[in-house]
Amino acid sequence: MVETLLLMVGAVVLVLLAVLAVTPSVRASLRVHLLKLFSRYKYDYRREWLRFIDTLSSAETEQVHNVAVHAVAQIVKSPGGIVWAKPPDEAFYVPVGTWESGMPAKASIPETASLIRFLERRQWIIDLNEFNEHPKRYDDLELDEMFGQHPNWWLVVPLLLGNDVFGFIVLLKPAVAFKLNFEDHDLLKTVGKQVATHIKQAEIDRRLAEISQFTTYNRLSAYL
Repeated sequence: MVETLLLMVGAVVLVLLAVLAVTPSVRASLRVHLLKLFSRYKYDYRREWLRFIDTLSSAETEQVHNVAVHAVAQIVKSPGGIVWAKPPDEAFYVPVGTWESGMPAKASIPETASLIRFLERRQWIIDLNEFNEHPKRYDDLELDEMFGQHPNWWLVVPLLLGNDVFGFIVLLKPAVAFKLNFEDHDLLKTVGKQVATHIKQAEIDRRLAEISQFTTYNRLSAYL
């Protein structure tokens, strides 16, 4: 019995040593899984989701982009932010809304930029503080020079429709910028997908309303 127990302990130790010998990315992934198993949850997800939806649905069609930034920013206590999106048939992402933030002077990001490719491939939240201190964690990511001109920019949250990058939100640093854990990453990625769907639907509704108004005008003109 004792020998069997010792063999089992030895096997576990060997497995742990093997894991420690593999690549840093595998060790990081294992660490996240262990944290998810044994950590207490940071968020009351029901309360956060209800607040997020309530904020997001409070916007008029013309304010949907600004309110979307607010809905995401409040989750991590960010004081403001900017949202970029790519207009139909365009090759650049441009700012389409802000909340408690000014627009950068040089704002367009080409769809072929390293940032867009990274968000599409990895679908990560980018912590700009971490990127500056440990760039290797973000593979070959190269950021536009404007990110270095705004030291108060903190997080880049992708807005994904499926595997496509619909846009992204840049959040400003709160009074105390904390280090994100797996819960922050998971929650921000989830709300980012919801924001992309919400903005896309608002744009479709706006175009349908414009078409309807144009059709009504044509009918009235024909009648007159």
